Amino acid sequence: MSNCFHDKTGRRWDLSLNINAIRRVKNVTGINLLRLLDEPAMLTDLSSDSIAFVDAIYCICKPQADSINVNDESFGEAFDGTVLESATSAFLSAVVDFFPGARRGTLQKVLDRAMTQVSQQEAKLQTALMDGTIDRAIDQAMADGVNSGESPVPPESIPAS
Repeated sequence: MSNCFHDKTGRRWDLSLNINAIRRVKNVTGINLLRLLDEPAMLTDLSSDSIAFVDAIYCICKPQADSINVNDESFGEAFDGTVLESATSAFLSAVVDFFPGARRGTLQKVLDRAMTQVSQQEAKLQTALMDGTIDRAIDQAMADGVNSGESPVPPESIPAS
């Protein structure tokens, strides 16, 4: 894994964790990255909240952002799903690189295991897409909604013209 990623505009962002970057993240988001090894749920919480995650990444990249006059709003606007995925990989690599010795090895094993799980879940999803499992589930859900007399799409979820 690399400690850098590119945003939608093509700008390269280098993620390097140091005490000042960790302090900026804590001051802005309240997240103490030094606690990641002691509280593994923090990583899950951070990864499930894309806004907090991008805020944390901005804090880490702030000196670089300041040098090219990119504020937090412009930074966030340059993120989409692909950039988010790339930034996540760069962040995880930076976290592993920050911690010393045995802790680094332990963290790398945890992250490797998590990446394996993600790959396995993606493979299962691809299989379900290819073998028609998802199509059948959608068809069944639609049929159940029609058979129950309910609209398969709630009227309040349809935007007004």
